[in-house]
Amino acid sequence: MDPLDRAQVLLLCDLRQKAALQSHCELCQINLCKACVGEHLSDSSKRHKVVPYKHRKPTHYVNYPKCPNHTQKHCELYCEKCDIPVCSTCISSEIAFNIKTEKADLEKHCEKLTTVVSNQGEAWQSEIDIIVKKRKCDIAQIKTRVLKALDEKENEINQMISELEENITYLKEILGSDDESLIFTYISRNAGFRRPPPKINVSLPRFSLPQINTEQLHQMFGSLSALFITTEEHGYTMKTQEAEYCPLLKPLLDEPELITTIDTGYKTPHSVTCIDDEEIWTSGQDKIMKLYNLQGKLRKSIKTKSRSIDMAVTRSGDLVYTDPELLT
Repeated sequence: MDPLDRAQVLLLCDLRQKAALQSHCELCQINLCKACVGEHLSDSSKRHKVVPYKHRKPTHYVNYPKCPNHTQKHCELYCEKCDIPVCSTCISSEIAFNIKTEKADLEKHCEKLTTVVSNQGEAWQSEIDIIVKKRKCDIAQIKTRVLKALDEKENEINQMISELEENITYLKEILGSDDESLIFTYISRNAGFRRPPPKINVSLPRFSLPQINTEQLHQMFGSLSALFITTEEHGYTMKTQEAEYCPLLKPLLDEPELITTIDTGYKTPHSVTCIDDEEIWTSGQDKIMKLYNLQGKLRKSIKTKSRSIDMAVTRSGDLVYTDPELLT
């Protein structure tokens, strides 16, 4: 018979090292022989749970305390914030409470944002009302000045017409009179009447209507920062970005428009990607990715291991790139 087949492991009592064990206390995690069971159970300060050794729970089992709030549950978890052991039901309740709190905070935050937007709108409306009032006042002043000039010119013409009519009446009296002295003393005023009064020319102002740039108005009014939502799972934090509002759609140009020219130093650029309307990433044959602003100033450079790089920018503004030479 093989000696290994005859080998056996003798399990002994934890209290009496020479006695073979028979039972196990799951509360105290201790092995007991037959003689020690009664003595162990005599300790009434604890609710011992002695079972046959063969029916004991696995050694990795931990005897968690019962939850004081949920008597049917054991405190298998620990709340670092409260510094107390809790059960799964407590955690669920706490998570549900936190969500309610976050909803309430969200409601308050959105109300605050709405108030800020409303106040901004009222401020803009007040400024617009002031501008409209000023323009109307300017128009009224223009009207008053022009009317005054026209009234003066009208009075001057009426005065000349009155004098002309008086002169005609006097000439008729001379023609019907037998007094020759009236004819000899008469001085003709025809030369004065031949000259018409100077004409007044008024160049009335126009109101120029510039095209309303909706996008520029949105930028001037104020914008909402991007909304980030993070999700924690299995010790990892995943970040997603969602637009707080729908961006304005820009109409496509019929012809491409040259905004600026940037000297990157590359003879043949490999990749170009935009972060926003102000900065771009470029790569070329020198194993360096470069970040430029639209004024052509180098903002940052990152050294890579290959010359052939494809780049892209995520919605959250992070730069990602592939390095084909490392994949071969």
